[in-house]
Amino acid sequence: MCRAITAHINEIKYRIFYSFLSFCITFSVIFIFSDVFFQYAVYPLVGLGTERLIFTQITEAFTASLWLSFGISFVLNLPFWVYQVLCFFAPGWTPQERQYALIWSSIWLICFSLGLVGAYWFFPIVWKFFLGYGISHNSGFGLKLEAELRVLPYLTSLIWLTLFISILFQIPFWASVACHFNMIESKTLVDNRRIIWFLSILVGALISPPDIFSQFFIAFCFAVIYELIIFISFAFEVYRVDDTTITNSTVRS
Repeated sequence: MCRAITAHINEIKYRIFYSFLSFCITFSVIFIFSDVFFQYAVYPLVGLGTERLIFTQITEAFTASLWLSFGISFVLNLPFWVYQVLCFFAPGWTPQERQYALIWSSIWLICFSLGLVGAYWFFPIVWKFFLGYGISHNSGFGLKLEAELRVLPYLTSLIWLTLFISILFQIPFWASVACHFNMIESKTLVDNRRIIWFLSILVGALISPPDIFSQFFIAFCFAVIYELIIFISFAFEVYRVDDTTITNSTVRS
């Protein structure tokens, strides 16, 4: 038993070392080419008339490069870390549990990738909303309020927004897990559909720029996520009924 525990501890050490090594290599490469990644990070601002970022402290640009490299490295290595965790527990699973783990990890990876793509698409909408509070020189009062964006606060907001949207896109994955363990039912979700649609329109109006297209598009995204959760719940219920029917037929025969 002591040998088994020692073997598990050694495997944990190896996997932590590989994960840390992967992060260090990724961080180093991204930090070396941080100028290229800066271009992609600032690109959502180009179409809004903001083509430069400033820094007011001597170490701010360096700190921003570290933050950008850390954030991108974390995102790129997160699937690898999940893979390491699954590989550690996989030897103790049954074939059916391994199949479930493969399905769950695939759903998580799809949601994770869609979250990153959706976050990069959503950036211009958010920046347009906040930059819309500026005051032009044609305001009639002689006051002009323009944005001079600092690089470090911009990248910090970018990372947190990416994290928030990625978590939002993880909702279908956690809904799948909840449906698998029979924690939610499709009937309850369908009964609350009108309330969720109303809240989606309300949230879309609150967080989007003041144009009708952006408001309804954001509301539509929330509604689609909710409808996807209903579909997942219904699919799991159908699968559970079919599995029970097959099991009962086998027992009777």
